[in-house]
Amino acid sequence: MAKLAASNQFGIPNQTDVFAVDGNGSLRVSWVVSAGAWNGPAQIGPAGLFPSRAAVASSNQFGIPNQTDVFAVGRDGALNVAWVVSADRWNGPTPISAAGLFPAGAAIAASNQFGIPNQTDVFAVSDSGALNVAWVVSAERWNGPIPISAAGHFPAGAPLATSNQFGIPNQTDVFVVDNKGALNVAWVVGAGSWNGPIPISPPGLFPPGAAVAASNQFGIPNQTDVFVVDNQGALNVAWVVGADRWNGPVPISPAGLFPPGAAVAASNQFGIPNQTDVFAVGRDGALRVAWVVSAGNWNGPVSISPTNLFPAGAAVAASNQFGIPNQTDVFAADSDGVLHVAWVVSAGNWNGPISIA
Repeated sequence: MAKLAASNQFGIPNQTDVFAVDGNGSLRVSWVVSAGAWNGPAQIGPAGLFPSRAAVASSNQFGIPNQTDVFAVGRDGALNVAWVVSADRWNGPTPISAAGLFPAGAAIAASNQFGIPNQTDVFAVSDSGALNVAWVVSAERWNGPIPISAAGHFPAGAPLATSNQFGIPNQTDVFVVDNKGALNVAWVVGAGSWNGPIPISPPGLFPPGAAVAASNQFGIPNQTDVFVVDNQGALNVAWVVGADRWNGPVPISPAGLFPPGAAVAASNQFGIPNQTDVFAVGRDGALRVAWVVSAGNWNGPVSISPTNLFPAGAAVAASNQFGIPNQTDVFAADSDGVLHVAWVVSAGNWNGPISIA
């Protein structure tokens, strides 16, 4: 199944980009400006560089306000970056690691290293099962990757998520499910040393290497939420307030609704400042949303697509549609790799999904 990333194209305030690797191993971008028609997908890398449907991540290159970076691991096991400045032409992809370090197509997460405003971090789990970080400061050369966990701790290429730990402005957290089925967090404060990883769930709760998403719980400024689908097919949330102890995980859906370890995405529902949405594709192939307003009770999940539209547990991505401040977009690809978008404006009804490729 296609794995997706969505982002503003930095320097073009009203442009939304969606990235995926196609069946031929080419990195591609689809894009829309404000409420216009969707464009693409256009190829931004040679065919065959990446495995079919490889994972991707996107980010600003911090310190270069108008640069958008996209990351994927090539067939040769090297971490690659492609980049664009504003509306210029795309560059790369070029390797920023040695070949053979990561599984081809491995999952990736990218983030600012909070407390170092101009540093961009990229995370992936190596062939040896160690969590690694590569980093760059502004327009300087890339550094690493270096391991920030012991070898053998995680499944090679495991999905991961990264986030600020809200309430601790200078703390960066990285979340991965280990080989024992426990959700783990590694963290760093400012330019300090990396800590952990340590488990924040019991072992055996999740499939090793399950997909993970992380977000603020909007309306609770100091709360960080982490979402994973457990071995029973229930969507779970773990959470922490500021520097307090981690809580949960607790289920926020019935068991059996999702494939264990299914992909998840989390976002504000734009136009409702205090609402947090979490998206996943159920066993029935329907895109679903669960949501909470501030510190209220979780609602749903409810379907926002027909059944059998997407592969069960398919990758999802969520984003504002830039230029439409109150619109939330959710992206998933069908069994043929065709990209779809569902969307909602503020508290209105969900629309779509419709094909945009």
